[in-house]
Amino acid sequence: MLSHKPHWLAYQNRLLAPYSVYGISLFGIPFEKALMVFYVLAIFAQTIILYVLLLKYTNNNFSLSILYVIFFSFMFIGIQHSWFYTWDSLEIIFFILFSWGIWRKKTTLYFVALFFIALTNKESAIFIAVFLIVDAFQFQNQEDSFFPAIKLSSVAKLVTGSCLTFFGVAYTKLVRDYLFIVSSKPDLGDDSSHRVLGNHLTLPENLQAFFSGNLLSTDIINSLFLIGLVVYLLWSFDRFEEQDYKAFIIIMLIIISIFLFGLINETRIYAPLLPFILFFHLRQHQEQIDHKTVA
Repeated sequence: MLSHKPHWLAYQNRLLAPYSVYGISLFGIPFEKALMVFYVLAIFAQTIILYVLLLKYTNNNFSLSILYVIFFSFMFIGIQHSWFYTWDSLEIIFFILFSWGIWRKKTTLYFVALFFIALTNKESAIFIAVFLIVDAFQFQNQEDSFFPAIKLSSVAKLVTGSCLTFFGVAYTKLVRDYLFIVSSKPDLGDDSSHRVLGNHLTLPENLQAFFSGNLLSTDIINSLFLIGLVVYLLWSFDRFEEQDYKAFIIIMLIIISIFLFGLINETRIYAPLLPFILFFHLRQHQEQIDHKTVA
């Protein structure tokens, strides 16, 4: 990315993490060691930020916060892949802040600020903009229906989210086209096959892997993970409150994007889902947590 010659065009807009490594190297540390320092600092920051946010969420329940940090750490280890890029580390931090902000009902300004910072790291920040569109609507449970009543409650959020979504897509496209020179892989050249959209379209490969290819492979765990997550969410659907519905929509959009643009067996791309799983599970047990905290 720093040389404008990544493997794929789709990597070129992911600048924050590589430049962070470069910044560390300016202290006289060889680039390879600067990369190791970056990963250590990123994982440390991810853990501390999560712990602090959990303390806030659980009203300073230290033992429960530690328990959920351990739970998150096991999930983080579980998604490790042979490839784990620098932007993956920062993406987890941004999505921890993102998912926490959803259930804490943070202000529009909070999400706008988070969006602009996260966008310099990876285009997945567009999910934050999309959330503002979703957050413009009110979701109310109905006694006579399994599904909530939905009505527009904030035109300002709808406009803000729509504008940020458009800006995020345009920014990603323009930065890629402007900065990208040529692929570091000689056989790819200018990566012309991905110039129009910028991302790989991988739906056929993912459907084949999901429904047949993974059945006789250890990769079946990946298919079961996605199935299990969706089943768990649907099983909890009748207990949803307003923020749960909104988070559910973002989770499903992330899963859809994985099928469209990612590879379901490249488990590192599950990283944005992990904070949502953690806070969703925590929210579903909120009544028990509040009862124990009061006691």
